[in-house]
This record gives sequence, C-alpha cells and structure tokens, in this order.
Amino acid sequence: MGALRHAKAALTASVLLLAAVSLLTVLHAQSAPFRSGVDLVPLDVCVTDRAGHYMPALSRDDFIIYENRVPQDLRFFSTEGELPLSAVILIDRSSSMTGDRLDRAKGAATSFLKELGPLDRAAVLAFNETTSRILPFSTPPEESGRVGKLGAGGQTALFDAVLVGLRELATHRSGEIERREAIVILSDGEDSASRNDFAEVHRELQTTGVLLYSISIRVDSRGKSLPPLHDFAQLANDSGGRVVSLDDWTALDQVYADIAAELRHMYRLAYVPRSTLNDGRWRTLAVRVSDSEARVRTRAGYFARRPVPHGAQ
Repeated sequence: MGALRHAKAALTASVLLLAAVSLLTVLHAQSAPFRSGVDLVPLDVCVTDRAGHYMPALSRDDFIIYENRVPQDLRFFSTEGELPLSAVILIDRSSSMTGDRLDRAKGAATSFLKELGPLDRAAVLAFNETTSRILPFSTPPEESGRVGKLGAGGQTALFDAVLVGLRELATHRSGEIERREAIVILSDGEDSASRNDFAEVHRELQTTGVLLYSISIRVDSRGKSLPPLHDFAQLANDSGGRVVSLDDWTALDQVYADIAAELRHMYRLAYVPRSTLNDGRWRTLAVRVSDSEARVRTRAGYFARRPVPHGAQ
C-alpha cells in the first residue's frame, strides 16, 4: 500500500513538472523578443501629423506595407518607445573642423549620450582619413569626458567611417534583445579620402536596415550655410533617417536632442515578402497610414537576397 502511494506521488510530481515545463515554454514563446529572421523585413517608421507632432496612438490595423506596390501581410508590430536603441555617433574631426566647430560637436555628442534611456547604448567614433573608437558601447557614463580630448586635422573619409559604424553595430549585435539601430554623423559631407564609394555604403545601409541621420555643416567661403551634398543626403533619406542642414551652431545640441526624441517615437513593423525570388534586386518599400493627416517616413527599400550559386552549400 505504501509502495502504491509512493508511485502515485511520483507520478503526480512528474505530471506537475511536465506541466510547469510546458507552461514555461509557452510563456517564453509569448515573451520572446522579435528576431529579424532571414525572410523577415523589419521597418522603423516615423509618423507625424502635418504640424510635425508625433502620432503615438496608432495600432497595427492603421498600417499598410507595400513592397514594389504590392500590399504585404504585417507579421510584427511594436508601438512607440518599446525598442531600446543602439546608436553610433560619428564625429568629423578632419581639418575642416578646427576651432569652435569641433568643440561644439563634442559637446553636442556628449549631450546626446545623456538623452539615452537605461536600456539604450551608444558608441562614439571620430574620423578623418581613418576612424577611431573614442567611446565603445560598454563605456560608463562618467567616462564620456574622453570625447572632449578630440583634436582636428587630416582629410575626410566619410564613406569609410559609415561602414566602420555599421561594423561596430554588427559586432555588438546580440540575439538577447531586439534593438533599433542608428548612426548619427556630423560632417560637411565632402569625402576626400575613402577607399569605399557611395554605392557600397548605400547597399550596406539598405541591407542592414540601420537608420542614418546626417547633420550637414557645409558652408561657402563666407561661412553661409549650403544645401547638403546629394550623396550625404541620400544615404540618410533612403535609410529612413533624415538630413539636417545646420546653419546655426548654437542649435546643434537641439538637433541631437530632436534626433534622440525621434528615435524614441518610431514604430517597428515587419513582414515576410510575398515574393520569394532571391534575385538580389532592389525592392521598393512604402508604408501608408489610415489617417489622412499622417506623414510617414521609413526606408526606401532593400536588396533581396542574392541567388545561391548552383552547387553551393
């Protein structure tokens, strides 16, 4: 009789253990962070009204994604502010940044770091003809003063610097948590020393889905602000970020603060493309919102995966 009771107790314990394991598995599946799978296309989407105010109350039913003008099925939706940020701040330290320019740039970059939330992280890189890591992602906030020691000189390898920034993000990318990724670059946009060209950087940006914000400090011989160079602007606009022309250096802190705020007010959408062709070609993207007052910005498109050569593993 005692043996029978012992067997029943053991069976009950086994059933409860299996139930607990099953429950934990279900809970893990429900709470597991979104992963950017091989076929899943993620989009960071900024939505404002006509006055430029953010629209935080939209639901997944308000969005329609188009790839090459064909509606897609939304598979993932995240509201504003749900994703932590990984950002790379790129500061031009070439000879065109001597004097007060570099001082203001260093101060604004430090201010941006103070805008970050507890789960956000950022690295600061500076570039002339080479790119140097000034503050890695793991830097404690109290060590941000290292940015202030930067000096100016040399040529400008802007395209190379963007690629280094993308590699920096990729190196510190982990599967533990989904993040919004962005690069904020301050420069006059005139590349004089890169080994990589616009096409290479543009393709890499569109492949990774990283947002790029370009702060243009281009001026004429009298110091008057000039429009940003086409390539510098296109890299930002096509990524889903934007370009800002700085005509007042005293406003630089506010420019960085506005970018930080925008990154916190984006939606994350994702879908699996209806087209299964792996042709390596450009796919145009567009997002529409049901509210006619909405102004929507996201990346211009992406490159499909290239076809696997015959016989390749």
